[in-house]
Amino acid sequence: MKRKALSSLAALAAVVFVLAFSARRAVAQEQNGATQSQSHTVEPKSRPLPASDVALAGDSPVLNDLLHQARFESAQLDVDADSLLFVQRSEEFRESHGVELNIIRQHINEIGKLEARMREARDSGSPWQQNAVDQIGPLLQELADNMENAIAHYNQNGLIHPIGKYADYLKANADLAAKLHTLISDAVSYGQAKGKYDALDRAEGSK
Repeated sequence: MKRKALSSLAALAAVVFVLAFSARRAVAQEQNGATQSQSHTVEPKSRPLPASDVALAGDSPVLNDLLHQARFESAQLDVDADSLLFVQRSEEFRESHGVELNIIRQHINEIGKLEARMREARDSGSPWQQNAVDQIGPLLQELADNMENAIAHYNQNGLIHPIGKYADYLKANADLAAKLHTLISDAVSYGQAKGKYDALDRAEGSK
């Protein structure tokens, strides 16, 4: 009885995941179609920083803002890359791989735009910001290269069951996306923590 109950729970969890994944995919396809219908390129929108994120003395506010934007975009990338890896062997989603791969590539391209702007502003940043920019570039390039290999393999082989080399590409994509998100999140968290510490230090010094 316990084994049957566990099997039922696993089946229910799978159904819930499939429904959630289908809903997310439908929204992504609608957004993708709306984006493609526009004749101009939409730059990533700047997201306001929380009031607690005080700019550090010597830090670049521009780089702080770009890192926050990159953290938001990399979080979406991490979720999508991991979701595609999870359902790679599902027959129901075989025909959606092309759409999902393009969505992931769009996230990478958006982060690439932000990374290019970071490199332009790099010299105005503090040492920890420059170090973050220097680390993001190579990891993002590795992810972009692997993503292009995955898409090329998919295009050459059509809708074959995703095994072998293609599965390796998806696993590498998920791993690299997770590393990139962790790297950017850690940099943002460090900046926030140091900013609060420096603000308290300045307040103590003014007493």
